[in-house]
Amino acid sequence: MKNINSYPDPIIFYTYKGVYPPSDDSYLIIDYFKKEVDENFFDGLPINSIKNTLDMGTGTGIIALFFQ
Repeated sequence: MKNINSYPDPIIFYTYKGVYPPSDDSYLIIDYFKKEVDENFFDGLPINSIKNTLDMGTGTGIIALFFQ
């Protein structure tokens, strides 16, 4: 598994009315994940113990794009 800190922040280009750009809170969450996620642990939990994750209120989807 690649080190999460080596993933670049996603860049989203959009031109749709009603779609808002990622805001500071989205980038704050990405920065937190860069600090708290590695090959073995996700926010302190062993990676292999996590079966599902849920991304609620995804807005632009930038956080999901970061983890792709």
